[in-house]
Amino acid sequence: VEALRERRTGLPCDERKRAEEVAMRSTFQHMSFEHLCRQDSESKVWICPPNLNGLKLLDACTVEDKKELRRRCQSFLQTVAEMEEDSIAIVTHKGFLREMERGPLGRESAEEFGNCEVRVYDVTFPRDGGDPIGLLRHQRSSP
Repeated sequence: VEALRERRTGLPCDERKRAEEVAMRSTFQHMSFEHLCRQDSESKVWICPPNLNGLKLLDACTVEDKKELRRRCQSFLQTVAEMEEDSIAIVTHKGFLREMERGPLGRESAEEFGNCEVRVYDVTFPRDGGDPIGLLRHQRSSP
């Protein structure tokens, strides 16, 4: 979960809530957040307060630039490369997806993702540990 979060900007919309807090919302009562709550408590994840007054954020909550986000995307793709599954779905924020496309997947001119847009890639991970190769197979914008 933490690897897929939006780029940290200091704005409230780019910070995630603790899974425990989200699980209490009536909208999500039909869903189980058990594994995410456990992950939050085990990893002692930093949930940063919004930077509403221009105050200095805690060190663990510093603003993340695109270069740092691309490093996180690369690290996430290394985790994907070690998975045994043939297919996975990545559901996250457009900022993360944009930097994964433009960075590690090498599509520097990739357009911004639309809301609920679906893109399907075939990704090949070279055995020598080089950069992954992403081939866009399908793209569908939301209506």
